[in-house]
Amino acid sequence: MPTEAEWEFAARGGLDRKPHPWGDEPPSDKLSSHRHDHCTPVAQAQPNGYGLYDMVGNGFQWTADRYSETAYGKTPGTLTDPPGPSESDCPDHYTVRGGMI
Repeated sequence: MPTEAEWEFAARGGLDRKPHPWGDEPPSDKLSSHRHDHCTPVAQAQPNGYGLYDMVGNGFQWTADRYSETAYGKTPGTLTDPPGPSESDCPDHYTVRGGMI
């Protein structure tokens, strides 16, 4: 599994400092599989800058990093590829990304 930082890098497809992995536009069916009432078929939205589909929407994706509610507050904003927290707020809970927005 990727770390949370690796997943975020892949999901952004080469973009940096944008509110969404696809840029500045608000969510839409063209940009993400973001329906709240059901899953959508794969590859219905446009791929990101790396050619990856479905990084946002449909289902959550696990990462190798443990979950901590305070992890971002402990990580300097300028750090590249930050390590995940060494301890979880809840034993055996890991960070998930993607999912429905």
